[in-house]
Amino acid sequence: MGKGLEAAAEGYDGIFLVGPFNCLSYRISEAILRPDCLRGGMPLLTYEGDGYSVAPAFFRQVEFHFQQVLHGAARAGVSRPAFEPHPVP
Repeated sequence: MGKGLEAAAEGYDGIFLVGPFNCLSYRISEAILRPDCLRGGMPLLTYEGDGYSVAPAFFRQVEFHFQQVLHGAARAGVSRPAFEPHPVP
């Protein structure tokens, strides 16, 4: 969580928070980071893994998150390589 709070100051354009299913530490991190990211306009995507395979719908959310991050970086004048999503299995 500490790195997430420093992300904007360190030049990151978005956060992808991954945690285990039903983990209190993960939930607290999300509760602290989400309002901060909303205030700062930084995209935040969270995933709570339960050990099973990831649903294809979530892969689409990941692709959209990457596009938001790249769009925000372009608005800030930062040059990033184009994101080319891989086909969803």
